[in-house]
Amino acid sequence: MPADTTISTSSNKQTRRHHAFVATPVNHIGITVTDVVEAIDFYSSVLGYRLIAGPLEIAPDNSHFGRLSADIFDERLRTGRLAHLLSPNGVGLELFDFDDPQAGRRDKMEYWRNGVFHICVTTPDIDATIARIEMAGGSRRTRTWEIFPDAGRYLAYAEDPFGNPIELYTHTYEETWILAAAKDATAGAFAESDGPVTLVFELKTQRDHADKVREMTRAVFPKALAEPYAETIELFQDPADPSRILVIEQWGSRAYVTSDAHTKADHLTSYIAAIGPLLAEPPRWAVWDRTERHLSDRGIARAAAE
Repeated sequence: MPADTTISTSSNKQTRRHHAFVATPVNHIGITVTDVVEAIDFYSSVLGYRLIAGPLEIAPDNSHFGRLSADIFDERLRTGRLAHLLSPNGVGLELFDFDDPQAGRRDKMEYWRNGVFHICVTTPDIDATIARIEMAGGSRRTRTWEIFPDAGRYLAYAEDPFGNPIELYTHTYEETWILAAAKDATAGAFAESDGPVTLVFELKTQRDHADKVREMTRAVFPKALAEPYAETIELFQDPADPSRILVIEQWGSRAYVTSDAHTKADHLTSYIAAIGPLLAEPPRWAVWDRTERHLSDRGIARAAAE
């Protein structure tokens, strides 16, 4: 999100507005295990995380790292170890074990207590991933659930061998909660009866950047097609002037495609920001109502084949 973007935060008592800040991505997650070496093996072999540092000793001595550790942990700390792993999307996993005080397995998932109670990973095949977890000493906590009826987004809970809960999603967080949740939560607000509608998006690129903009445009299509009410997207390029690119999209709801749920979706705003410096002029877009459609026999056959 751009640094000059204004964010509104709502609560029951007031709305606060914050200006000019840089959004803060998740850097890493820290979890405690009973054996850091075994945990490195589990998260590396089962989930594909990469060890980048450690195991390192933790002790509140007079060294720089010892003084740092003493400042983070309480006076009970005597010895322990930590290791740093990197997930495929760049978020870190920091593993800790402690000899004194001794790390111990939790009897249950204490979801009712304040604080972090699980991590979540993305995998296209939840059952296969949980099977690997079980083979490595972990366990399944729940069956695989569809999060929203008929939305194609699934989740399940498992545990690592040390009792730490791991949630599994089939789709990214954005695809699940911004896109899929919109389909469920806005079904009443964006009725099918207010569509269908055609969105026409015109781009004029700088002469040397036509191919790059075309590929960047294609790259955003999968996320756009995962949005509620998305139907088809077609990409065109002028053979006489390749710097002219046209995108024609079919949607099932005019209200949705003109709402913040679509126009402020992260994948769309990021795309617009990325192509901006490569354009010769600002992009143009318009919403059209299709009043009629006529197909020849050849057209019907082609539509059926597609």
